[in-house]
Amino acid sequence: MPKKSLETDLALQTGHSHYINYFLTGIYALAALAGAINSLPVWAKLAILAAVAVNYRLASRRWQRAPAKIRYTDSQKWQIELNGEYQSVQILPETVLTTLAIFLSFKYANKRYHWLIAKDCLSAADYRKLLVKLKITQSHR
Repeated sequence: MPKKSLETDLALQTGHSHYINYFLTGIYALAALAGAINSLPVWAKLAILAAVAVNYRLASRRWQRAPAKIRYTDSQKWQIELNGEYQSVQILPETVLTTLAIFLSFKYANKRYHWLIAKDCLSAADYRKLLVKLKITQSHR
């Protein structure tokens, strides 16, 4: 009977999250509503609405950033594509794993970075693989 090979390498590319887009759009809508119904003068309300609209426009461009690429290999451990090349990173213990999102904290070049990977950024199978691989590699620290 042939042995089952254990797949230890993992390479994933995230997509855009509709959950995050809807959530952040809702937050901005609430901010605009609060700016519109307060008791300030009309000119102040318009200034608040303009500031919220401009900030929403700038922030929504950041939400549409290029897809993130992350991989794990036994030889080189965790790597994330930064500036067009894969760079070795250290996954930090404050990384939070949930069924809806992964709050990934990692260290690269003595700087800490934080990424939010929502469940709908990956296929269901890929999200599960990433969760399992992160849990396994975190338990070995």
